[in-house]
Amino acid sequence: MKKFKRVVMSIIIFINLLFTAGCWNYRELDDLAIVAGAAIDKGADGQYTITTEIVEVDGSNDTKSTSKLVSMRGKTILDAIRNGISVTGKKLYWSHCKVAILSKEVAEEGVTTVLDIFIRDAEIRNVVNILYSQQDTAREILEGQQTTESIKSFALDKILKNETRLSKAPKTDLLDFSIELQTKGTSTVIPAVHLEDVKGSMIPRVAGAAIMKNDKMVGELGEEETKDLLFVRNEVKGGVLVRDKEVGLSAPISLEIFGNKTKVKPVVESGKLKFKVEIDATVGIDEIEGNENFIDDNAVKRLEASTSKETQKNVEELIKKIQSEYGTDIFKFGEKLREKDINKWKSVSDKWEEVFRNSEVDVDARVHVKNSALLYKTLKKGG
Repeated sequence: MKKFKRVVMSIIIFINLLFTAGCWNYRELDDLAIVAGAAIDKGADGQYTITTEIVEVDGSNDTKSTSKLVSMRGKTILDAIRNGISVTGKKLYWSHCKVAILSKEVAEEGVTTVLDIFIRDAEIRNVVNILYSQQDTAREILEGQQTTESIKSFALDKILKNETRLSKAPKTDLLDFSIELQTKGTSTVIPAVHLEDVKGSMIPRVAGAAIMKNDKMVGELGEEETKDLLFVRNEVKGGVLVRDKEVGLSAPISLEIFGNKTKVKPVVESGKLKFKVEIDATVGIDEIEGNENFIDDNAVKRLEASTSKETQKNVEELIKKIQSEYGTDIFKFGEKLREKDINKWKSVSDKWEEVFRNSEVDVDARVHVKNSALLYKTLKKGG
């Protein structure tokens, strides 16, 4: 009996080893080309050109990662990707892809068609960042000079993660895009990237945004307009507000944003829908280029009042611009209405573009100055 039990146990252990040993989808690294990022362009012949940044690992004791660019063409995105095998001799491995950069032509024709394979493919993660290239082509961004990272796609990913400290560009990944595209009444924005000349080197810089209507790019926002947009969407976590001498100062002053809380309240007055945007930001005096003395409470109050007024003016102008020129709700007003009053939303959802264009929006911005700096006025030379 004992001998029989031992045989049975041996068989069970052997079977378990077959199923648990090793990795079920293990593949040799030499057989794969690891993709860090991709740039998507479209030629005059209608074919897509995909430029991938391939990671190359030095196998020496002092392991270093470098990259090279590989371009491939095809009638569709998948066709181009598969054609990459004839260029690299390896299968492209997308699990480590960080960015997908779209050219202007691609963004204007429609993003969904291009990103469909990225969203469907189980190997590609939904945290891939989407960017819009302000250069003539998307490829040029990956051709830019190296930054702090040897892999430019990884550097762009880090820039977008830390963008909250600037609030000059949104962060939109595949998951965000998919959700906002399917949310009725809501339009999305994607961060813009361009090459900037820094001491003779062309460095990729993320700033501004592309305005999307349905899935097509219809316009662009500058970096300061993008900051105003993020204020409305309650997505400002940091950044700098610069007050210049045009508001009564002898020289510019820099205010660092410590925090912000924005509330958007849909209300119905006399049967008409309107929105109230309440911005409540806290800033600190970080740099004074003039001779103003902010140790005086009255001086601080004047600075708070002028900064609040300027912020309110900028946000109001942006909202009116988007309403009149594009009629696309990038502020997520429809989402706020749906959350508060689902019946009202159902009554206007089918004509939301028209309703959004004609909705009255009241903006109230309050900026509080928190004097965290060690000095309240500019240092002066001794007599």
